[in-house]
Amino acid sequence: MDKSQEYKKRGHVSLEELLAPEVAHAYLGIMQKAMGDTPELQKRFYKDALAVSRRSLELYSQFFPFSLALLWGLTPTMEDVVGAKLLPAYAYGRVYARGAQLLVHNDRVSNEHSMTLTLGYADDRVWDFYIDKNRLPDSEAKNPSQPWVFNEDEYRCVKMQPGDAVAYQGVHYLHARPAPNPNEWSAHIFLGWVNRDGPYKDSAFDGLSLPPKPTFYFG
Repeated sequence: MDKSQEYKKRGHVSLEELLAPEVAHAYLGIMQKAMGDTPELQKRFYKDALAVSRRSLELYSQFFPFSLALLWGLTPTMEDVVGAKLLPAYAYGRVYARGAQLLVHNDRVSNEHSMTLTLGYADDRVWDFYIDKNRLPDSEAKNPSQPWVFNEDEYRCVKMQPGDAVAYQGVHYLHARPAPNPNEWSAHIFLGWVNRDGPYKDSAFDGLSLPPKPTFYFG
């Protein structure tokens, strides 16, 4: 079974060493530089996220254009996985604190096709990612009943090293990191795409207006 067939059948596919570990490490270093290297500077990026049990550091693309470059650059790779033409929607980085849990949830529509990419673990301890074996019907995916109940027997566990990613159908498959983060911190980047001609195409570019056609001058 190729990756496109696996993605359609199971709702997700693992992409080992999507980035070389050295590239993931370098990317994480640049991300940390954008946040700052002191507690006072990094406090600017503290955020309480709905599906995260503890406050995390969140770096959105408007503060870190590198994430958009990665999102746009990986679009052909994601198209091969999905087997369809896509448009990029959004990207952001998150650093989880020790003991944090990613609660069971599904994603907003701009994550029609999602990717979670591990950048690094402070203590090199893999933090397992779980994804449901069962596809949510449209009615539940668009109007989720909270809180979701986690049943380990109904989930597949994916272990990711730095540079590894999981592509998944974020709207229709529940996912989580239910065990407390075993590292002092754990850093990841999240990327989302929509079908170019699909029902969520208006979420492309995260709903932002694109600039007008540019003009260039010589002499």
